[in-house]
Amino acid sequence: MLSPALPVARPDFYLAPGAATPEVDFRFHSGRLLLRGVSCPEDAAVFYDRLFRPLTPYLANLDHGEVALTLALTRLDADSANQLLTLADLLNNAQAKGSRVHCHVFHDEDDARLQAFHRVLAHEFPGLLAAPLAQVA
Repeated sequence: MLSPALPVARPDFYLAPGAATPEVDFRFHSGRLLLRGVSCPEDAAVFYDRLFRPLTPYLANLDHGEVALTLALTRLDADSANQLLTLADLLNNAQAKGSRVHCHVFHDEDDARLQAFHRVLAHEFPGLLAAPLAQVA
């Protein structure tokens, strides 16, 4: 008789910040996701695909868990904003399946694009935002 398989723990995911890419710190074991710094990669689709590969199955299997995303970006380009909407869609899907999802968005006072992104997020995914837009400390 086979014993039931134990769930495999997902390893945390970390990328150090670059000149045009944010620090990425996905602590799957605690449900804490962080993007901090500049998000203006040369190819946003390629950069964010690296993040979505471990994140998508994590969120799909969250099973009524809790996850908090912190976006503390000082600069955001249009391509990254589009990728972040894909991220919001993934989080929204996890929320629709019963998981508790909270997003905290911080911005640099000079970055109008991140402020506009927050407005879109509030309109398209109102249940995700845990707090009003705040400035990066």
